[in-house]
Amino acid sequence: FKSGGELTRLEKGKTKGILLRLLRYVFAHPVMFFCAILFTLLSNQLALLGPEYSGIAVDAIAAEGGVDFPTVYENVIKMIFCYLLSSVLAYFLSVIMVTLGQKIVYTMRKEVFEKLNTLNPHASVILELYRSGFSSISELVSSYNILTKMAEPFA
Repeated sequence: FKSGGELTRLEKGKTKGILLRLLRYVFAHPVMFFCAILFTLLSNQLALLGPEYSGIAVDAIAAEGGVDFPTVYENVIKMIFCYLLSSVLAYFLSVIMVTLGQKIVYTMRKEVFEKLNTLNPHASVILELYRSGFSSISELVSSYNILTKMAEPFA
């Protein structure tokens, strides 16, 4: 790292290569990946609609001639619906991402184990050394920020 936490050109290249290899594992589960992207977009869009409805309700409260209760009620219901649905989608997104992370780590462990068994019949000891790396990959994939982190090198 350079001072200030910036990545050098070489480190960016390595990070981009690592993320491209990780994408190979992610794209092995296209339905889950598509659902994760869809749930992310929908959840965020619904969360952003809440303040819009809140503003309309506040305007109806401060309207000339008194409070427009039907408009207030309608927009409060819409706001509650948006926030509830956004929360449900965020929950299912977290379940999908944890499951995807577990599947990716399982595949990676299986590939490493098979490779090490072809190199050395006593490779189970070496495999134990790799387990800590796999758990960090699982944490990365299951976090909400994986989609953001995967896009950073391309920005």
